[in-house]
Amino acid sequence: MIRDTLPADFAAAEATGPEAPSEHLREAVRCIESLAARHEPSALERLRLLSALDDACQAPSRACATSFVTQAVTVSREGLLRHVPDFWQTLLEAYDLLLSRLASPPGAAESGVIAALAVRALRAGQHCARWAAFAGEPLDGACWQRLNQVYLSARDRQADVLGVRVRADRDTETCVEREYLALLAQHTLALQQLDAASVELALRLCRQALAQLEFGRVRGISSQLWIDPAAGLPPARMLEADMPGKGVLFFSAAAAVPALQRLLDLAIRGRVPPELVPAGGTVQLAAVLSYMIRQWSADAPVRNQARQALSGPVEVVWGFSAVVQGLHTGASLGAFEPDPGCVLRDVSSAGVGIELVDGGKGGHEVGALLSLRLSDDDLPRIGVVRRWMRQEGARLLLGCEFLGREAQLLTVVAGGQALHALAIDPLQSGVPVRLILPSDMANQSVLRLIDHPGMGVLQALTTAEPGGDHVLRSYLPG
Repeated sequence: MIRDTLPADFAAAEATGPEAPSEHLREAVRCIESLAARHEPSALERLRLLSALDDACQAPSRACATSFVTQAVTVSREGLLRHVPDFWQTLLEAYDLLLSRLASPPGAAESGVIAALAVRALRAGQHCARWAAFAGEPLDGACWQRLNQVYLSARDRQADVLGVRVRADRDTETCVEREYLALLAQHTLALQQLDAASVELALRLCRQALAQLEFGRVRGISSQLWIDPAAGLPPARMLEADMPGKGVLFFSAAAAVPALQRLLDLAIRGRVPPELVPAGGTVQLAAVLSYMIRQWSADAPVRNQARQALSGPVEVVWGFSAVVQGLHTGASLGAFEPDPGCVLRDVSSAGVGIELVDGGKGGHEVGALLSLRLSDDDLPRIGVVRRWMRQEGARLLLGCEFLGREAQLLTVVAGGQALHALAIDPLQSGVPVRLILPSDMANQSVLRLIDHPGMGVLQALTTAEPGGDHVLRSYLPG
């Protein structure tokens, strides 16, 4: 039987051990399933009970997310990836079914009730998206089908822009359109490409940027996504040839990029207010901001080069230090031991697809630097991991973008310290050149060249793009 005192029971059980938050959510799933099997509660009473469960599970869900992000050794991450998404998916399904009942005549509920229910459903969907990202996956099609239907149900009742206070103890309001917009924004970020801590940070930054995002029926010059809610499908990237039909909505995050860029400039200079600095420090903040800017820019990355399917070994050196070491000692890339865990899967003029078997030697995080050679007579190419997808078993498919080839090793002086840099463009006076530097050199706007006296100094032209153990930045040789 559903217990009216369930929220109090949840609060009393919080101190029973590290697995308690996950157990709370499993108990909530059992309660939802029990409620679904009963016929006597009215629709509004069901909404009250589901809302109470939702509120009572907020703290346990946050505790589970914290345990997952911090990799708490006392909690099974595999268990969290099963039980927490199961709760939010079950709650979303219950909200969706209840909304269909309350939004349909006869006896349809008032618009305010529809708006409050739809907001809760969309927020449950955001939790589903968070945990899908933790698992390295996008939000699945079944969830998008439900979420699209939730949005349409509210819009059809003119409830999509009604103000809703989800928590009685808070003055802040939201609305259905805002929560649906948050889902679209999260989708454009491809959060499954990030580690769990970066996912949490990106979600927080995304929430703060909602007011600057654009969403509506008119296709703008910077539109990045289109979605047809009635079709029930996930959002799709805008392509030049796309001619979406009637009823399609368009999304753009390009207007939020300038504010993100300003915050990135502050992060690189170490001038971010302490309350905005995450646990990972300004380095993590800069990396996530750089990733969001890349995903949300008007010229966000899309594949426009044909890929040729290939299969075979590939020689890979991972990380800035290893690449520099090879060039510094005069060794070719082939002098390094090839990574037996790397298999070439496809290649284009812009990059390659590499499959990591049994993990390989390198890190698969987005932004990881690598140098690779496709054949014995091929020159090494510098690249960076832009995306990854989980394959069957423990295999990962990495999408790597070429940054350049025939990288030139430079010695530069920054802040009185001599260090190595990689030039991935030809070094010519008066012509911008992209340099790869150690990550702690992100805020160095002026470099002095050694062994190139005719060029003198290098003046930074752009904000650094952080990438783990390195930063990429354009400079102008004097």
